[in-house]
Amino acid sequence: MRRILIVAAMLSLLLHPSMTQAQTPSDTITPKPEYPVRYDISASAGPISYMGLSVLVLRAFMEGLAESLNGTPHRIDILGAYSLQGYFQTRPWLQLGGKAVLEGTKDIVFIDKEKTIEDYHFHIFSISLMPSIRFTYLHKPMVRLYSGLDAGVCLFWENNPKSENSSNTVIPAFNLTPLGLQVGRTWYGMLEVNFWSDAIVKAGVGYRFN
Repeated sequence: MRRILIVAAMLSLLLHPSMTQAQTPSDTITPKPEYPVRYDISASAGPISYMGLSVLVLRAFMEGLAESLNGTPHRIDILGAYSLQGYFQTRPWLQLGGKAVLEGTKDIVFIDKEKTIEDYHFHIFSISLMPSIRFTYLHKPMVRLYSGLDAGVCLFWENNPKSENSSNTVIPAFNLTPLGLQVGRTWYGMLEVNFWSDAIVKAGVGYRFN
């Protein structure tokens, strides 16, 4: 009789609602993903791109040649390269997005050879619009290291008041980011090294959100 009572007590404990409820699938805890899907926007700036540098060298040569022939002194000022970019995190190691890069120079034409009296000046700007892909190979809460590739189009335009041949020109644009560094969580600072359409070295700030 005593054994029967013990077995009955064990069965009642096993069949108790609190015991069965604790084992239902609805009470299981679903772990949060390690890398939540996030958006990423940033702004950055640098002195000049390789594309801008190549155009600058060519123009300096041509204007130096013109100065030696007709005696018209020139000076070229670099205005910098500025970029906006946005990305969408599709995988822990992959981001898709795009960037816009604005770059410019200022040409100053002088009257005197000492370059103290300005005759007139004009600007040459370029804007590159490029879809972008970014590969992250170090993804820590505070630090990210990545590389990227961009490709699109670039528009050049010039506002020279004394040039009859001023026109807009569209050429292909591409950019390679061998190394990029981000430090921070929601707000972060960034540093990048680029080849061609974006600034050779640039720094900026960014923001991540869901």
